[in-house]
Amino acid sequence: MRVSDRGSVSSEVVVLAVPFMILVAVFLIFCGRAASAVIDVESAAAAAARAAADAATPPPLSRPHRARSRQPPPAARGPAPPPRTPRSTIAADRSA
Repeated sequence: MRVSDRGSVSSEVVVLAVPFMILVAVFLIFCGRAASAVIDVESAAAAAARAAADAATPPPLSRPHRARSRQPPPAARGPAPPPRTPRSTIAADRSA
């Protein structure tokens, strides 16, 4: 080994290994944050499912709505009544 090559290994370590170690550290931090986000999402989904399961059921349909749904179709009820005339038209016909 020549005298001028002394210390070249330590400078190569600084130039090559330190940036690689920083990159590995950043990657590990990213993986930890991604895993934490997945855990948070799964926890929120479980809490929502638990809340939906514990929620009260909706009330049954009211009576008028049920009665209306049981009426026969319009054709089976017979002819429709004549249309109603507005009161203003009836009053105008009487005065003429």
